[in-house]
Amino acid sequence: MADVKIETGNANYMFENGILYGNEKKEVLFCEKGIVGEVQIAEGAMEVKDFAFSGCTGITGIKIPESVTTIGNSVFSGCSGLTSIKIPESVTTIGNSVFSGCSGLTNIKIPESVTTIEDWVFSGCSGLTNIKIPESVTTIGNSVFFDCSGLTDIELSEHVTTIGDRAFYNCSSLTELKIPKSITSIGMAAFGGSGIKQVALPGTVARVTYHQFGSCTALETAVLEEGIESVDETAFSECMSLKQITIPQSVSKIHFDGMEARGLWKQFPNLTILCHENSAAHQYAVKYEIPFRLLSSSAHTHTPVTDPAVAATCAKEGRTKGSHCSVCGQVLEAQRTIPKTAHSYQPATVKASLGKDGSVAQKCSVCGASTSTAIYAPKDILLSQTSYPYDGKVKSPTVTVKDRRGTVLKERMDYKVSYPAGRKNIGSYAVTVTFKGNYEGTAKTVFQIAAKKGTTFTNTYKYKITGDNTVSVTGLKNKKASKVTVPGKVTYGGKSFQVTSIADKAFQRKNITEVKIGNNVKTIGASAFEGCAKLKKATLGKGVAKIEKKAFRGCKRLKNVTIESGKLKTVGKDAFRGIHKNAKIKVPKKKLSAYKKLLKNKGQGKKVKIVK
Repeated sequence: MADVKIETGNANYMFENGILYGNEKKEVLFCEKGIVGEVQIAEGAMEVKDFAFSGCTGITGIKIPESVTTIGNSVFSGCSGLTSIKIPESVTTIGNSVFSGCSGLTNIKIPESVTTIEDWVFSGCSGLTNIKIPESVTTIGNSVFFDCSGLTDIELSEHVTTIGDRAFYNCSSLTELKIPKSITSIGMAAFGGSGIKQVALPGTVARVTYHQFGSCTALETAVLEEGIESVDETAFSECMSLKQITIPQSVSKIHFDGMEARGLWKQFPNLTILCHENSAAHQYAVKYEIPFRLLSSSAHTHTPVTDPAVAATCAKEGRTKGSHCSVCGQVLEAQRTIPKTAHSYQPATVKASLGKDGSVAQKCSVCGASTSTAIYAPKDILLSQTSYPYDGKVKSPTVTVKDRRGTVLKERMDYKVSYPAGRKNIGSYAVTVTFKGNYEGTAKTVFQIAAKKGTTFTNTYKYKITGDNTVSVTGLKNKKASKVTVPGKVTYGGKSFQVTSIADKAFQRKNITEVKIGNNVKTIGASAFEGCAKLKKATLGKGVAKIEKKAFRGCKRLKNVTIESGKLKTVGKDAFRGIHKNAKIKVPKKKLSAYKKLLKNKGQGKKVKIVK
């Protein structure tokens, strides 16, 4: 792992504290084998991938954040040094063989969010001593506690329906186990090799199957309740201490792995079968000469034992008072289930804000049970549109807010949106999001209303936008206008633009008599005033740096030209060809000499004077 190199700029992978993350740190991919001590998985991780920590024998503890929902297959398998781990309530899926071979693990709490314990999850956890199966779990998979030789105490809830093959195989220290009446299926060799001393199988289990309690050398008493239909002889193979087995009337067949029975139980030296007259069990006992005792009204008087009432709490269902026979196991007075009472929760909310998760924690004042639900921090504040072309209309982009896991928050419940006044002129506008409910704080996001380059509009004159803050004059609005004053600035969409040029042919052949050009104009375009036969006077502002070719060509009455600019660098060919033969071009005193050279041979007549 030390040789793994992540290219600069690769946002898909990140290596942090000996752990390789993928998908923007949402996935835990791998851990260095040499890492020791307690490991902290980064906040925001959502899935721990298959084999991520497998074989990391130096790890002693692991902290898993509330953001994780899935733990893959064999994730911690072979972590023999692991002694403690807390699985958060956010986890809903725990894969196969997750803790297989974690021999140092002594106890663990399975969260209520898990419904199935997958195959081989705790196999080989020889140090595991006790475990409680939460009420959410309905299925215990194959070989889940295989070879958990140190397991002494396990509590199955009344919601478990299925126990898989070899689920508790070789749990040699497990001497007691109450199988709940919710169980409908028990797999092959489920309790084989365990230390169980007595067992009562509820009638909800239709079949007692292959080697179910095989090699349980400490087993002395087995009670099969009414409702069980068939029994495989091998279910109790090698149970040499078995002294008494009660078989109900409902059992119609005793067989050997699906075939005719072989009298396998005859080898148990101290066994007595308790059965009903003429039942399948009675016939089996007679055929194979196994001692039996009949359970009938004449031969058997029930010995009642009280099953005490259990009060319901918010943590556990209760039961009414009942009784059963201590000899045959028959229920004399059935206990009824009393539903759990409601928790008396006292909620405490820590609100989420930008960059910081919150939570809703609840603790029952009666039983102390607690839950905690993460409130994920808002992360993305998105506008339906961030840029609009100016059209004079008010803009109100739609706001979408997502938390750091991509879940869309609800407007009005989780936040409200405030728009600034206006929002129809050119400019930037900040939309304010104010969080509420389980969230707090404010955030702003900006959208733009912009005038696109090339946009044309009409004010006193016609204009074309040439840059972020500049325009060019392109023509007259009033074609009959005789005097033209090109301004230094013009307002469009609430924004001020500098008028920096006069476009080519802007005023060509117009009936203007006088023109005054503003100080921001730098360029007078080619043929801008060409053919303006009535033009008599032109004043060029202080910013003019370039007069393009033929700018004033053919302005035959143009007699007075004033150039106020000291920045003029370029004058195009024939810029003044055809102006009045006695015209005067007045220039700044300091530029007289330079401008005479610059204006030489620009088409004006020989009598035209350049003066200061």
